[in-house]
This record gives sequence, structure tokens and C-alpha cells, in this order.
Amino acid sequence: MGHELFRTLRAEEEGEWLERCFVAPEGLDRLMGERSVVVFGRPGAGKSALCRMVKRQAQESRHLAVPWSPLETLFLTGEVTLAGQLAEVFDACGLALLEYLYRFPNFGALSSWACQMLRWFIHRFVRGNLYARAGPLLFSPADSTPVKKSQLPQDMLLAPPRKDLLPADDYPLILAELSKALRAAGLNGIWVLVDIGAVEGEAAAGLLASLKKLLSALPLFEKGGLAWKFFLPSRLEAGLIEVAGLERRRLDLFRLEWEKEKLRSIVERRLALAAGLPSLRLEDLCSAPGWLPWLEKVGGGSPREWLEQVRPVFEYYQAQPEKRPVDETTWRMLRRKNPPRLHLDTEGEALWVGGWEIPLSQIPPKSLDLLRYLYTRPNRTVSRPELYFLAYQELNQIPRILTDPGYEAPEDYRSRLDTALWRLRQAIEPDPDDPVLLRTARGHGVRLEVRW
Repeated sequence: MGHELFRTLRAEEEGEWLERCFVAPEGLDRLMGERSVVVFGRPGAGKSALCRMVKRQAQESRHLAVPWSPLETLFLTGEVTLAGQLAEVFDACGLALLEYLYRFPNFGALSSWACQMLRWFIHRFVRGNLYARAGPLLFSPADSTPVKKSQLPQDMLLAPPRKDLLPADDYPLILAELSKALRAAGLNGIWVLVDIGAVEGEAAAGLLASLKKLLSALPLFEKGGLAWKFFLPSRLEAGLIEVAGLERRRLDLFRLEWEKEKLRSIVERRLALAAGLPSLRLEDLCSAPGWLPWLEKVGGGSPREWLEQVRPVFEYYQAQPEKRPVDETTWRMLRRKNPPRLHLDTEGEALWVGGWEIPLSQIPPKSLDLLRYLYTRPNRTVSRPELYFLAYQELNQIPRILTDPGYEAPEDYRSRLDTALWRLRQAIEPDPDDPVLLRTARGHGVRLEVRW
């Protein structure tokens, strides 16, 4: 397993082993009840991992877990209506229900009414060709041969119902009747899991508008045994906080935040599993005095960023025949080769270095001008004249000779530029005395290390 545990650091792409590394945040039980809940967290905070654990709990508590996201339609159409979202959700519920019933051992023992209701719901709300959409259920995973007709859940796939049982747009009535049928089939209700990662620009605005429409419709689901479990980026919280569902307490609010002890536990569990050991402490991985303070600062409150900083150290540790803690000299070399991710969020007026948030207001204006210029020219060595005249002085071109507008001799501006660069390093470098982000190439210029 080893390095696989540090390959993507994205829960949606990681294996079943993730459950063995999972550390529960404070207040996890609030997510597992019958009420709808929205979890806000920054990218890398562990929302997807938490969503996976909620899905597992849904199965254990006999709830139908239905993953769904409005993003696909949003990217295709640019807008998602409330009616469109409800149609998508009911489509996803119908397919999930069909899969559950296919594996339900006592389907034949269900009452005629329950069978009729479940069958009607599936045929009414699963869009497109039901046979095509349910194709994976008709084949054995082992040999891809058709399953015998007698193995199918009665005539669920054979023919649509002869008539509508309920008005197709009366969602409260449909959910109330469906809830009764679900209980007959051994289910306590439905949990719709909405896991949204990082979104930017127009996509974020479109998503916010779509979610506002959906959250305003929460009263439709209050008595239908359907609960929503939203996992959303923190940047959407301000836009959603006054929506009716949150205002009237129809939706519980959960902010995914971590104390450093929990973050340490997350990392050490993964380290131990990757190394095949009962335990592997961070001190056993690296003996440098500044190692733990660096993790706390650069990792911030983000499990992913802690793991990002640990990954190169663990890979080096594993590659050594004798598993000794990485020393300080080696660690400094590794962190220079693997600088933390740097993201300039102009909308949020913040700079992120790993999981460390730096308000732009804390960066001196001229130093910020240099940062903005270098950020748009990532991983490129920018000459000192270019940096001074185009970024610091904001000229359109570099004056070359004495008669050019704005010309200054290097000896006249060197001190001002050096001071602005020094202040920028003090603001953004985790260790200004050993910079890993703003690097000087002597005789050539300055380079901002930006890792995507």
C-alpha cells in the first residue's frame, strides 16, 4: 500500500482503507440524525472523507444513501432551476432505490401496495430508458452474463405501471407515501448526500443561486423521511446563511474545523497504515526541531495540507534502508523542493500558503504589488528591472536609457526594491530566513514558486 496512501489526498479518489484512517471531528453525531444538515469547510478540510463516513452510517442505520450534485447540469446549462434540481434528485433516488430492491432478499414478501408504490416511483422519476439506465444491475460483475429473470425483483423492470398513483408534482404527498413503502422494504428514510468541492468565479455564483432555490424548498421534505446532507465550500456560507432553511432552523449548521491534536492524529494514523506499523509518530518521522511548528503553521487547519507537507518526508523516510528520522538538513532540502501550495484569492482578499491564511491587508501595498505581478508569472525568474519598473512603479515598459520616461539607475532603486521584497518574505514565508516561495536567483532576478 505505502505511497498509495499519499498519492491523491482526495477522499473521493482514495480506497476503502480511508475508513481505517478516519478521525471523527467534534460533533459528528449531529450529522447522523434525521435532520438535514449543511457542513461548511475549506477545500482540503476533509468534507469528502466525512461524506463517505456519513454514507457508511446511512447504510448501517438502514437509510438509502443517494449521492447527488447540481454541478453537472450547472456546467452544461449555466443555470439550474428548482424544478430541474428536484427532477434530478428524484431520478437519483429512483436509481438508488432500484439498486437496493435488486439486492433486497425479501422483495417477494412485500405487500402488493408497497410493491406498487415503489415500482411507480422508479418508473415515474428515473429519466430516460430505464433498461439502459439500470443496465449494470442486469449483469453479474464476475462474468458479465445476463442475470436470470427469476433473479430480478419481480417485474420491477418488465413494464411500467398501468396508471399514475399520485400527482407527479405533489412532492410532499409523494414523499409521505414513499416513506411508508420504504419502511415496508426495511428502510428508515433517504439521505441525499451533496458533496461540492472547490468552485470559482461564475460557477460559484451559479451554484450559490441554485442552492438558494433548493434550500428555500426544504419545507417540501419535512414530513417525507428525506434528509439532506450538504458538504459545501466555506466561501458559500455568507451567501446561504440567510436562506429560509437556515433562518428557520430547518437545516443544522456544522463548520468543519480541526484542532491540532486531531490533525496530528489524522496524519499519524495514515503514516502507520502506509508504513505497515502499529504506530508512527511525527517525531519518529523527522527529528528537525522546527518540523512540528512548521506543520502547524503551514498546515493550518487543513488535513490535506498537513498531509501534503508530510508526504515528501515520508517518501524519503520509506526509501531509506534503515528507517531513521529525517534530519534537519534533509528536511530543509525536502521543503525547498516541495514548497507549500500558494493561492492568491483576490475575491476573498486573502493569500493561502498551504492551510495558512494571510489577509492581504497584512501585506504592505508595494510588496503586494510585487506579489500580484509575480503570481501572474508563476515559476518564472523575473529580472529586477522588470519587477521594479513594471510591478513596483507600474510603468508600461522598462526604461532603458537616461532619456526614457521614469528612468532610474539600479543603484538608485535597489534599496527600495530590496525592502519591498524583504517585507513580502516576512509576510508570506513560513520561515523568512530560509525562503521556499520567494526565491532569488543571483544575477538573474526573483522567482515565485507556485505549485498547483
